[in-house]
Amino acid sequence: MHPKSVIIHGVRITQELISPRAGREYADLWGLTRCNQKYWGGRLVDWSAWWDLHPLESVGEWQGIRERRPAAWEWYREQGPERPIYMADKHRQIPASVKFDLARVQREFALMENLERGVEPCRQFTCMLDFVIAFAILEGYRRIILNGIGFATDVGHQFVHRGILYWIGFARGQGLEVLVDEPSVYAMPREIYAYERFGFDELRNIRRAVRGPDQRGRPSPKPRAARGAK
Repeated sequence: MHPKSVIIHGVRITQELISPRAGREYADLWGLTRCNQKYWGGRLVDWSAWWDLHPLESVGEWQGIRERRPAAWEWYREQGPERPIYMADKHRQIPASVKFDLARVQREFALMENLERGVEPCRQFTCMLDFVIAFAILEGYRRIILNGIGFATDVGHQFVHRGILYWIGFARGQGLEVLVDEPSVYAMPREIYAYERFGFDELRNIRRAVRGPDQRGRPSPKPRAARGAK
């Protein structure tokens, strides 16, 4: 009997059009932003929920969903209300759109970072995936599988997505299973620093292993399943 499980999917990591749920049909599948259009040609059909918390219209330097990813916007509009698309607001043009309850998530994960300010609503959200993992925890999932997450290896990208490791650690600290399908920069390191590895050449090795569409324009030819997954 499998625990309540969810696969959070970002990038297709197989050459074949095989759903991340293949062999794991017991799990729900949550997709992120434009991955169905960019990596699947709209042919990923067995998803359970979708996520795009970005502004619909342009805000500052952000172009907005409609302008930045028009194919995804049209796909969102075509989806019926049977499966939710979590967004920052409910949109009349998108029947599947469901307003993400930010206040609930911040309240449930309130923490104290400063003694003078005391306990405050959580603001440890540096990218959308942080919200997705936090929501999965609140929804009672006991196994969270990251699939096609962690392909970009440049330091700048890792900095603006630094909250992902916080939420992975938080979930594991709560006794949840967090499995990472490889290749991914969030996978368990092969070597322990100062005992098995001396220096910072690990990033070069990760870059050799990661061959995603955003790196070479094609999926990885030899993906590895998460260790411990069944």
